[in-house]
Amino acid sequence: MASLNEQLAILVENFTACDISDALLKLQKVPAGSAPRAGYLADLTPLSPITGRNDTARKIAAPATTFKFLNKSDIPPNIAVENPEKHGFPPGKHWVDYVGDFQDADPAKVGSIIVIEQPDEQYCAVTGGIMATRMKYLGIKAAVVGGRIRDLRELQGTDLPIWARATSTVGTGAEAKAGVRNVPISISGITVSPGDIIFCDPMEGVVAIPRDLLKAVLEIMPKLMSMDEQWGPAAVPAELVAERGRSNSPTSSTSLNFNYTLPTTKRKQQEQFVVIRIASSHAPSTLHRSRPIGAARKPTHNNPTLLPANMASPHRPTSPYAEEDPYSQYPPKRQWPPDMSKLSPKHQFRLERKYRRRAALKYARPKFIKAVTLAQWVIIGFVAIYAILFMNWDTKDTPFDGIRENFFAGLKSVFSTPPPPGPVKRSDEKN
Repeated sequence: MASLNEQLAILVENFTACDISDALLKLQKVPAGSAPRAGYLADLTPLSPITGRNDTARKIAAPATTFKFLNKSDIPPNIAVENPEKHGFPPGKHWVDYVGDFQDADPAKVGSIIVIEQPDEQYCAVTGGIMATRMKYLGIKAAVVGGRIRDLRELQGTDLPIWARATSTVGTGAEAKAGVRNVPISISGITVSPGDIIFCDPMEGVVAIPRDLLKAVLEIMPKLMSMDEQWGPAAVPAELVAERGRSNSPTSSTSLNFNYTLPTTKRKQQEQFVVIRIASSHAPSTLHRSRPIGAARKPTHNNPTLLPANMASPHRPTSPYAEEDPYSQYPPKRQWPPDMSKLSPKHQFRLERKYRRRAALKYARPKFIKAVTLAQWVIIGFVAIYAILFMNWDTKDTPFDGIRENFFAGLKSVFSTPPPPGPVKRSDEKN
């Protein structure tokens, strides 16, 4: 029989939180009238060492050490008062120092994950930077907080994986206090008992495995995964989905509509994307194929050395394909018109507005500047002529008298009608 350390290593290396939930759906008995939860601790987000769901942090699995926080004015439960050494918090010692009790009593040294329950109506944090540093020092593998935390920068500096429901800036003493430890607690509606296996998947979420079901979960998960491999992307009978019970919805299996294209040869199955489109009330999401089935791929600037289909390796990358890609090893300097097919409507509108403004400025600004410059010189010329002709109008014998006379004589000759020619003299004819 494998040890607990070996079982946890198998969990982390080979399975995800979704695989565990699939197994718990098969194994756990759900009371009548309640929906199956399959051990999923909902509404928890990784906040340390990386904030948000990611595929870079490591998966963690370890037994749970439970803590339950109460309102500041509440009286601790009887179990904490009657047995303070095991379930309470005797004076003179901080609650975070008790997280090492499980570590000291565990001969296998598998470590533990701290699981904390906080009342829903509280807005203070129950874990901060100092407490996380102490947990890391005591050898805790991770912390799962069904409440709020704070000091995110310090928490991420400890490199301790921490999952929480939300954050706060208020310390614990404002509203909460540590009430009881090593008792069953409730996180997101799931009961977590001391010793239950907590599986933290940074991409999928957190799942609690009852300790007595760990062996059965490890036995059934390979069978479920082999069923997935046998189905394949090309033939998924609806009755198998209903039999496995992934959805566990009241929707009958006959209402599922599977539209798929079956590849005729193994080579086509390697070269083409085949996507199953599921349309039902329970699973309304739709997967869109990346490119048309049967479309031939050709070298582009992204993959200029792509070989023909009969010479290419089956492990070549399957990047999205576009018919209009230029046949060049260098990407184009500028794409016009811009490709907006992958942008949201808001960003499409912003990009169109950007280029419209740019075009308007490019063609309108030079004409506008020329018109303004021309108007400026017209005004300057008018002022200069007005100053020369009409300044000192009442003064006689000025240097501009001759200029004024010549100017008005010229205007008269330009705008006046010349007299008609006179009769031809006979003396002119003789000459």
